[in-house]
Amino acid sequence: MARNYRYPNTTTGFELTKGSSQSNQAPTGWSGRFWGRTGCNFDGSGHGSCATADCGSGQVECNGAGATPPATLTEFTLGSGTMDFYDVSLVDGYNLPMIVEVSGGSGACAPTGCVVDLNRNCPMELRAADGGSCRSACEAFGTPRVLLQRRVQFTGSMYAVGVFADV
Repeated sequence: MARNYRYPNTTTGFELTKGSSQSNQAPTGWSGRFWGRTGCNFDGSGHGSCATADCGSGQVECNGAGATPPATLTEFTLGSGTMDFYDVSLVDGYNLPMIVEVSGGSGACAPTGCVVDLNRNCPMELRAADGGSCRSACEAFGTPRVLLQRRVQFTGSMYAVGVFADV
């Protein structure tokens, strides 16, 4: 797991084993992203890389660098007026299931995300990392114009969330 936009007393990369979770608190006014990296291989000193969503730092810590697509992203803007905003985005492709569940606070803050493995239905044209991730059509084909010429149909309804768009 990695994040950009450092806030006090935190790291910008950490291991999150399968089935586990981590709670984080951020100060009012914080804005940033979290993403999961897969296929990681780090040595005892924290140097290495990941097969998907690597940040290019060569270490567990991302030091403010973003994920290399394809990467499932969670995005947060906290304390914008009286509201907080969060989403799970597939605009940079997809590499793993992710969900955001809010606890505490006020208002109706519903969970958001996708817990289905979309890689199983990723078209061959969009597959990356030996099938371990699915590129966005815009990244894979280069431009929205190419996207229109090579329109890809999906059977899974989750793919419609920010991955493909008509221009």
